[in-house]
Amino acid sequence: MARGARLRVTNPRRIISFSLYGQLPLYTDGAIANAELAHRFYPGWTTRFYVDDTVPAGVVAALRERQADIVRVTAPSLGPLYGRYWRFWIAAEPDVDHFIVRDADSRLNAREKAAVDDWIKSGKSFHAMRDNIAHAKRILAGMWGATGNKLPHIRRMTDTWGQYSERGENDRFMSDIIFPLISDDSICHDDHGHFPDAIPFPPHEPMTGTSFVGEIVTPAIERQALWHRIGEHAETIARYRDTLDARDIELNASKARVSTLVAAVDLRDCALQESQERLSSLVHHLQLTSAPLSLRAVLPMARVLRKCSWRLRQLSGRT
Repeated sequence: MARGARLRVTNPRRIISFSLYGQLPLYTDGAIANAELAHRFYPGWTTRFYVDDTVPAGVVAALRERQADIVRVTAPSLGPLYGRYWRFWIAAEPDVDHFIVRDADSRLNAREKAAVDDWIKSGKSFHAMRDNIAHAKRILAGMWGATGNKLPHIRRMTDTWGQYSERGENDRFMSDIIFPLISDDSICHDDHGHFPDAIPFPPHEPMTGTSFVGEIVTPAIERQALWHRIGEHAETIARYRDTLDARDIELNASKARVSTLVAAVDLRDCALQESQERLSSLVHHLQLTSAPLSLRAVLPMARVLRKCSWRLRQLSGRT
């Protein structure tokens, strides 16, 4: 290899970037759920969580168990919602091929993955999505992505923004500060047509667990999705139930047959024992009798002995 030549990267480095701070289950449970969903919808991608020391240790451990990358943020807080900007810092890393930024309280899904694949095929550097009538902003903070190192000064840009206390400020940062820099090198999937750059979402598998990209998924919505999935499989469940019922009937019939056989064996055992006792009594009587027996007395005894012997052979299974 010539000096200075670069190795060709065969496995592109792709990151799904999240911010996580605090202990609210809406975000901590959502983070864990997304770390699991990433293996299904984004094979080959790595989830990354920017966290501070307010996140419970158990949550961090659960994320690591799901192969997530953990980045500890030790920088002083610039405001109560400063953490929402940490996930943007991935945009300055030169060794990342593609990254996407997502919300911990939403869920990765088939619809957004189809859009991401469409963006990567386009060769554009930036990607955005708008998937609800309320998504009337150029770029939403948890619904965009880019190729690596396209915003090398993103950390300085977030830290000089100066607005970290109200919801929606990070959306305004992306729309007002970042969008003008990338508008000529981006595509946006948007079925609602909020802006002229909108293109339709590509075909995709049915969504589960959420109804649109960027939806806040509360525990109530997750329960509703669970019951919806159960309803989709109701026919299969009913078929399995009928099969189990039929097997229960067969099992009960088999138990009845076994009980009948056991009762028959018990009767044979009783008859065998009775015949043995009669034979023993007859032999004992002959041994105690000292007087000579007449032929008239011996013949009935001989018939009894023959009958007992035949009965014993029959019960023992011999012919």
